[in-house]
Amino acid sequence: MATDFSKQLLKWHKTISRDMPWKSIKDPYKIWLSEIILQQTQVSQGIPYYNTFVKRFPDVKSLAESDLDEVMALWKGLGYYSRARNLHKAAIHVMEVHKGVFPSSYEDVKAMPGVGEYTASAICSFAYGLPHAVLDANVIRILARYYCIEEEVHKSAVQKELKAKAKQLLDVKSPGRYNQAIMDFGALVCKPKEPQCGNCVMVNSCLANARGKVAELPSKKTKKPRRERYFHYFEIEQSKKLLVRQRGEKDIWHSLYELPFLETSSGRKLTNKKIERYLEEEIGGIRIIEIEKLDLTYKQTLSHQFIHGVFYKVMLKDDLPQLKAPYLHVSWKRLKKMAIPKLIDWYIGQKPITLH
Repeated sequence: MATDFSKQLLKWHKTISRDMPWKSIKDPYKIWLSEIILQQTQVSQGIPYYNTFVKRFPDVKSLAESDLDEVMALWKGLGYYSRARNLHKAAIHVMEVHKGVFPSSYEDVKAMPGVGEYTASAICSFAYGLPHAVLDANVIRILARYYCIEEEVHKSAVQKELKAKAKQLLDVKSPGRYNQAIMDFGALVCKPKEPQCGNCVMVNSCLANARGKVAELPSKKTKKPRRERYFHYFEIEQSKKLLVRQRGEKDIWHSLYELPFLETSSGRKLTNKKIERYLEEEIGGIRIIEIEKLDLTYKQTLSHQFIHGVFYKVMLKDDLPQLKAPYLHVSWKRLKKMAIPKLIDWYIGQKPITLH
């Protein structure tokens, strides 16, 4: 069964064309970069970011020597920003631990920040031809259907079974080619929705197809309802300078920049008194003339939460005070180029202003 699967898969792969800029290269740095970008990101969205990163950081040394803020700004729009932070950390790790030479063993690659079993397997098989089978969401879906595994795939026992089957199916003579083939197969044929069973070379040996369970598999744990959060943002501008803050480590959007905000349990309009009291406690040294709630709201969907953005314009009597971290003064133009949440990027784009 394993031999037939591998043969059929590789034979099918010769008939398809799925061009991507990192395919057929052996440079472990570029392969690693592509794999980190493609975590939680579709290929079509990831390609422009990959090209931008390769152009700006052609090797691990240039990435390690860069400023984290620049890396985060280039990552803007991809989401899951911990990937960008780990990308920077891992580049520094390679420079410090491996003297700038990208590691070539599975264990050393897996020890890099942000690199798990799947990513390490992909890098090592593509760059070095090492016999490590990938097991990502695509592969899990294929195997759950092919073997008709009906238990929830997140369970440790099922994960162990899937790893064993992935290893068993791997073509050890051409692991990179095989891994690319099975990932392409999951993206083009054995898709999450509307799988192309009529065009599937495995249709006669797929147990889920034989039992009429393709649409039901893989079985996953029921997701918890997304948490609703309400951020009340304050646009405070003086002398063409805007007040912004950098987010801390213990919440979403770590290290990104945004307007000052107050989180509440609902999207109801805040009273002027509450806004004044909050800004005085948070920033201090400001005298407010007027507060205007803007008719601009935005809802951003994250993996486990909905973020509702409510915006206010706050006019001050005096210039902005001298501030300490995490606050700073920037122009609208500079803020647009910084690493900011999608919600703030949307807000800037909606404003009928010249970004001076």
